[in-house]
Amino acid sequence: MSKEQLERLYIDEGRSLPEVAAIFGVTPSTVIKRMRSLNLDRRKGAWRGVGDRQPLSHDLLWELRVVQRLSALRIGEMLGYSEIQVRSALKRHGIFEPGYNNSLVNELDAGELWWLHHHEYLSIKAIAQQLRASPSNVIRRMEELGVQQRGPGKRPLAIDRPAGLPAPDLDLIEAVLQKAARKPPSVQRTGRIAEASDEELRRLHLEQKKGLTEIGVLYGCAPQTVRRRLQSAGIEVRHRRGRQGTGPPTIENLEKLSALYARADVMEALGRLGIPVRLDDEPIESTIDLTRNIVEDLYLRLGLKLEEVGLLTGRSQSAVGRSIRHHGLTPR
Repeated sequence: MSKEQLERLYIDEGRSLPEVAAIFGVTPSTVIKRMRSLNLDRRKGAWRGVGDRQPLSHDLLWELRVVQRLSALRIGEMLGYSEIQVRSALKRHGIFEPGYNNSLVNELDAGELWWLHHHEYLSIKAIAQQLRASPSNVIRRMEELGVQQRGPGKRPLAIDRPAGLPAPDLDLIEAVLQKAARKPPSVQRTGRIAEASDEELRRLHLEQKKGLTEIGVLYGCAPQTVRRRLQSAGIEVRHRRGRQGTGPPTIENLEKLSALYARADVMEALGRLGIPVRLDDEPIESTIDLTRNIVEDLYLRLGLKLEEVGLLTGRSQSAVGRSIRHHGLTPR
């Protein structure tokens, strides 16, 4: 496996590692080791896979998923990707996928479901797609109403409504299908986060203390999209607050806090960071946000333990550990 052969097969022709391995009669791990020895980098993200496929760009996925309303599985079949790869690319580009709306299924009665399934001869999957619902909820609704599923075989020549089954309301069916065809509000507002000003986002996140999910609801996008937008604007992303307040500290924790307060460097850091000093029996009314400067100062500069940082800020040891990973710091 020369460098020229690997560049031609893997980079120029875009073949996958299993395909390249099959050509040379080796395992994919052998190909990876050979590429490392030749200083050839592996592809990342949507480019991994076979053939000369289109990259899963934002514009392409927006057109297929939001405008044409194709499923992730269908997009993968068209472009030669797996469903997981398509969903990963949708998440990476911040495209909010229209979710299931099973309430529309509940608006239909037995007569309407019988009409769609038996008279119009739509499959369970086709009904679910038109109603933007999950197939399992369509089956559940039919079982509740006593509508039998159509068995395998050819379409019957005569279609007779079972006795006792109410007549279908065709106007209701049309109204529900039109409601399902509308774009969800969250899809319509996905791009609004890009138009928001940096000052507005800074005010919402830092001054009003709104979380990523709350901002995402305002602008109709996923929390990951809000995080990327804040990071692109240079706004520090606050870590989630966790529990809002705790009871009085235990005797053991009071002793540990007293030992920390006896250190001059700790008291200087608390004053600099704006962390209040707790009295003997004072409960924690509000926890302290574990921002990057607090974690760097207490954990890295002073060398305090995770438990000690948690005692000073009113947070748990696991919350401090998560904040270290969240801010990209190296744990000791």
